[in-house]
Amino acid sequence: MNSSSTSSSSSSTPLLISSALFAFSCLFAWRSPKNDSNDDYTLLRKAHSLRLSLSKPPLSQFRVVAILVTERKELIFGTNVESYGSLTNTLCAERAACSQYILQYPDQETRPFITTIYIVSDADVPISPGCLCREFLSGQNLSASQTRIVMQSADSSSKPWVSCLQELFPRPSLYNRLNIQQQLELGTVLSSQQPFSGQSVGSLSQQDILNLWNTAWQAAKSDVRDKVFPMHYGAAALIKVDDGIHRLVSACALKAVEYGSSQDALCQLWTLVSKQLEQITAVILVDQFGLLHTPAAVARSIWAEYGGGSVPIILYKYDNTPKAELEAVPMDSLAPYVPKIW
Repeated sequence: MNSSSTSSSSSSTPLLISSALFAFSCLFAWRSPKNDSNDDYTLLRKAHSLRLSLSKPPLSQFRVVAILVTERKELIFGTNVESYGSLTNTLCAERAACSQYILQYPDQETRPFITTIYIVSDADVPISPGCLCREFLSGQNLSASQTRIVMQSADSSSKPWVSCLQELFPRPSLYNRLNIQQQLELGTVLSSQQPFSGQSVGSLSQQDILNLWNTAWQAAKSDVRDKVFPMHYGAAALIKVDDGIHRLVSACALKAVEYGSSQDALCQLWTLVSKQLEQITAVILVDQFGLLHTPAAVARSIWAEYGGGSVPIILYKYDNTPKAELEAVPMDSLAPYVPKIW
């Protein structure tokens, strides 16, 4: 979870924000009766009251509470919980509330729309949803890119920070909100309509881009286990060795039967190139159809938080449209408001 400020108001702020990054949270969620007084401060106070009643999670010692408000003015609550043994085996407050929302409204066609999401925490600055929650919310048919997200610090009298999904999770996946069959069909259609031919991007020649793309595409073919998930992803980096001399490094995704244990292709690539960030000219993410993709949430977090935010990734220029021009986009522009705590 992320700070809305680049400066710290106390020496404890970095620790709190750092803890928030690992406070990804839980199945502690429930539905409240209709709310007839749903102004921001009223609902933020409700969230704080719940937060203060909770025990602190075992690892981060950091509490987060989220409230989803539906168009019917119903409230759905969630909080974060952590496993004692693993940072990754946790669930955030926002996704906990969303799980409850889906249980309460199992029919996707009749679910009420979520108009606002409130988030409070133990931090002394407002914190936003982490990248995983942003991606999850973006990928669900329960909210829109302009759905309000209202965040407040532990001080219930402080000024909230108001944002939206479009601001916090720009450029979601080409396959956003599509089921697996729709993804496969779209990939097949787009790749047949517009085979990748490459083009120059900045200082990179058309041949540089083609070499980078082809290396990632070949890596995607190594991403097997279709019975687990039939989409394949490969990533590649173009690394400058000397004047006019580059080398290519690639990696593929590793898919686990339990999806949450899978390893992202760009994160796999990170482990191979993280010591050479200043020499990386560009990276790219490609599926088995040869289509370019924006990074998934976990890759956005890792690259932005660990010093790879300035590395450019090659993307379609206009809204993930394969027929459009290409452009190089800094990684950290895809993960705004990542706290600067290192």
